[in-house]
Amino acid sequence: MCTVLAGIYSGAIRDWDAAPIAALNPGIKLPHQPIVPVRRSDASGDTYIFTQFLSFADLDSVHFIALPAQIFAKSEAQILNIK
Repeated sequence: MCTVLAGIYSGAIRDWDAAPIAALNPGIKLPHQPIVPVRRSDASGDTYIFTQFLSFADLDSVHFIALPAQIFAKSEAQILNIK
């Protein structure tokens, strides 16, 4: 599961019905829709811990911070209100 999350934020996994996600959800029909990662826009403790987690899961995923397809939020409250 950690490598799937790292794959999402690295851009290697782009759709909800990608094989690694489907393998974690046997018997469930997943939509062929793009995944839009959300992260904090500032250098917070959350960003540091999440980046560190991804680096442990997949050393190539650390470059996820520069991906343009992400949605950036300034606080946890903004992240929770994204629809």
